[in-house]
Amino acid sequence: MWMIPTVAGTSSRRASSLKRLGQRMNVRGLARRFAYAFGKASHYLREEGIQAVVGRFARRLQRQYRQARPSANYRAWRNAFEPNAVELQRQTLWSQQVNGPLFSVWTTVADGLPLKNLQQYLKLTADSLARQTYSNWEWIIVSDRPSAEILDLANDESQIRVIATNEADWIGHPKGAFVAKLNLGDRLPPWALFAVADQLDEDSEIDVLYGDHDVWTPTGQRCFPTLLPDWSPENLLEANDIGNTVFVRSEFLRTCDDKPTSSWETLLLAAERASRVCHIPQILYHRCPETESRENAEDCMAKTLVRRGINGQVERQPNRRLRVTWPVDSLKTVSVVIPTRDRFSLISTCLDGLLNQTAYPSLEIILVDNGSTDEDVLALYESLNGDDRVRLVNFDQPFNYSVACNIGAKAATGEYLLFLNNDIEVVDPDWLTELVRWGERPEIGVVGARLLFPTGKIQHAGLALGLTSVAGHLFSNVPPGTPSPLGDSESLRNVSAVTGACQLIRTQLFWDVGGMDEEFRMTYSDVTLCLKIWQQGYRNLYTPHATLVHHESATRPLGDSLEDLELFVDFLVKRGIDRDPYFHPALECLATTPRFRRTDEQNTIEQLACWIDRFQTTTQPQTQTELEQAA
Repeated sequence: MWMIPTVAGTSSRRASSLKRLGQRMNVRGLARRFAYAFGKASHYLREEGIQAVVGRFARRLQRQYRQARPSANYRAWRNAFEPNAVELQRQTLWSQQVNGPLFSVWTTVADGLPLKNLQQYLKLTADSLARQTYSNWEWIIVSDRPSAEILDLANDESQIRVIATNEADWIGHPKGAFVAKLNLGDRLPPWALFAVADQLDEDSEIDVLYGDHDVWTPTGQRCFPTLLPDWSPENLLEANDIGNTVFVRSEFLRTCDDKPTSSWETLLLAAERASRVCHIPQILYHRCPETESRENAEDCMAKTLVRRGINGQVERQPNRRLRVTWPVDSLKTVSVVIPTRDRFSLISTCLDGLLNQTAYPSLEIILVDNGSTDEDVLALYESLNGDDRVRLVNFDQPFNYSVACNIGAKAATGEYLLFLNNDIEVVDPDWLTELVRWGERPEIGVVGARLLFPTGKIQHAGLALGLTSVAGHLFSNVPPGTPSPLGDSESLRNVSAVTGACQLIRTQLFWDVGGMDEEFRMTYSDVTLCLKIWQQGYRNLYTPHATLVHHESATRPLGDSLEDLELFVDFLVKRGIDRDPYFHPALECLATTPRFRRTDEQNTIEQLACWIDRFQTTTQPQTQTELEQAA
């Protein structure tokens, strides 16, 4: 163990003089900060209006409140589920018995950091490395002009090296098989390197690994936990939620033509070139906000778009995340399939929104009517006879949602299929353009929109398996932007499934997986469609930038059919699906707004297992060949 010396004290007279000087400088500093804040507020007031300024102020107060009073749920979860002393001892013994990879952890020390702060932050990071249960690591400190304190630290410990160079030239120096950046003052929990080594012991082909993180405040509180989904490349186009500490295979970095200059850029390159990326669902580092470096997000994303050949635009949103857009091919037709019956007020509102309030020009509407008798609805159909954009398909059978969707899809002529409920109301003219923008991406399967209740609260922001029952809506019945450890409803996110109330997919891909499964009469065929496509290697996507109002199930009752529920559980068993990769095992299964579980609460994995046990069939999971044939 090494010690970092402290700064010697000054005389009382000098201290008094410095205090008076500091007070005078502090007054000037406060005045500058006030002028800066007033200027920013004036700018936002002119550009965005009073509502945006109030919203920014409220969000900042909320962040400060959460930091001052860390979540009791998070504290309880840490005490119950993070590795205890016995587990840490087991990890130490394991590490001594295996010949695991060397990890090169590197930290950049900027010039001009006050000596006292430098010593403090060096000690925080150094002590966290010394406490690792996995000991095969080196710490590389990168500095243009390393101070005496840094050099003394390296002289005392063989696992620490100092490289007198700038940050851009460090990449050729690490000896380790994997490298990870750790900001000065950031800390690794004792199990961090073991967790990475253990994962690599199971799968040696992984190129990039990342975990969850939180903030360790100067007062010693752990707060702001950020839990992450499994690998979600589309999320990275808005923000680097993964953070700075990412473990990357050294060989992968050396083979990149464009050497990444930040962790965000490394992750974006990994989305393009890495063979395997792994998420470890544990807190793997503690951020130090005081030393956090700011990445030039717009420049980073602009470089990414050029590298990927996308003629896109990058804009900063009010929530400080980015939004990337690009022109869409509006000549490709979207066939909107709407199963419907009666309910004039609903279908007339839905059709008016599609025909008169939607900016995307190339669409056809296929009304799959299940025996409407309402005179106003029949008169509406008659009035639309001359509109080439609308076709009526009669469905004179007992209602089956899946059959109705397939009948409408067979009548469609468009390159895209959009399955839409008849109780949807258009409130944003660009909603369909946004869905097509992502639907035309070859790596994307099914795209879903942000659906709101008429009250303005979230109805749908993607689905998670095992949430509330076997599958549930994220952030349901809370205001947009409600925070959680897993983000909020206003972020672009990869999901396992999106609701069939608004579901866009390429027509060819829909038929490639066999369309809707007609065994499901009322529910879950929309979810199984998404899961079949996900198992084919496509990623499903929820976008908050397409907003609709959903008067949910106004045409048919809420609730799951028991037969459909049993069929869905059987589907999961046959497909070998036992968890949601985009939800987190630290979260409990009944709260649609993600929150940490208690010891007496189940997570979604355990919830799914209970449903599978309840409806267990004799059918065993299929082989990979059988899965491909089934899809």
